[in-house]
Amino acid sequence: MIMSNKDALRTYPEMNKNIVGILRINSDNPTGLYAANRIEELESRVKELEEKIRNEPSWGCCPQDVKCHDEGCKSCRLRYYGLEDKQ
Repeated sequence: MIMSNKDALRTYPEMNKNIVGILRINSDNPTGLYAANRIEELESRVKELEEKIRNEPSWGCCPQDVKCHDEGCKSCRLRYYGLEDKQ
């Protein structure tokens, strides 16, 4: 079975802060500094989008025990984006 790099290495978003620190240790390396800056930019954008998804008004909502998967349902939207337990 052939595994892609994505399958072989599991990532953890909470490690990004540590990785940025490691990349900044060698400040003579412009590639590392670029990567650190980009990680911080992307992490900031992810937070913005998560807040937008959480705060977007619902057009309708399903009871918690019903999986309606209506894109207008805030409960389903949070579940779809994996944000229901980050509130």
